[in-house]
Amino acid sequence: MLDITPMRSMCSVGKVRYFRGIVVVGNGKGVYGFGIGFGSTPKECRSDSTLKALQNLDYIDYDPGRMLCTPCRGMEYKHTMKLIPRPIGRGLKANKKFLPLLYILGLDNCKVKFMFNKWFSRVKAIKRCLDQVISRRTLANMTGKRYALLVAPGDHWVHWPDRWFDETSKTYKDNQELRKLRRKHALHFKKRGTKIAVPDDVKHGWRKRNWARWNNALERWVQHRRDHYEPVSKAQSAPNMASGKSAS
Repeated sequence: MLDITPMRSMCSVGKVRYFRGIVVVGNGKGVYGFGIGFGSTPKECRSDSTLKALQNLDYIDYDPGRMLCTPCRGMEYKHTMKLIPRPIGRGLKANKKFLPLLYILGLDNCKVKFMFNKWFSRVKAIKRCLDQVISRRTLANMTGKRYALLVAPGDHWVHWPDRWFDETSKTYKDNQELRKLRRKHALHFKKRGTKIAVPDDVKHGWRKRNWARWNNALERWVQHRRDHYEPVSKAQSAPNMASGKSAS
């Protein structure tokens, strides 16, 4: 129930009082309907509005689970609705009193703004704004372009919330904090960035030769020769040369 307003009108029998209600229905997945009904009591008004909303269903043409393609704006006189896409995972950003309406419409990962507060005109602005939402499938059929080539500005840098990885990174963060604490104790809480205080400061298993596969062909050959063909030192070659002269 978005709004209910007491109304009055003149007829042949005199002044008549009744209620006008505005109701929105939806499944939270893009199918929605607005209904404007009347009744002599608020209960009858709500029932009539709900029935008319169910008789006038519409849908939002968007890609579920993906970012909206473009911003949209709908206007009815001065009443305005702006729909601004946000990256996946950012959620809805709007005034809290509008969140139930946005949940029923099935909107997500977008920023919604409204101007002015008359629901009778605002509903028309909402429908005009939602009619401008176009999915990539529809764009592909309209333009003849390939569906895979139609992307929104944020599709390639979608951000996954950091809280998803808190449990995974907790062990690594604890080990890092312990390593820092041991270093502080060894240095007596003095800052010496170039000094190796504890063995944890050096990562084991990594040597310069491990990066040889990224070198050029000549450097790889030098590395291979250094590992497999160790040259004889001058101290060892001198006795051999002396014994050769004596033998001759």
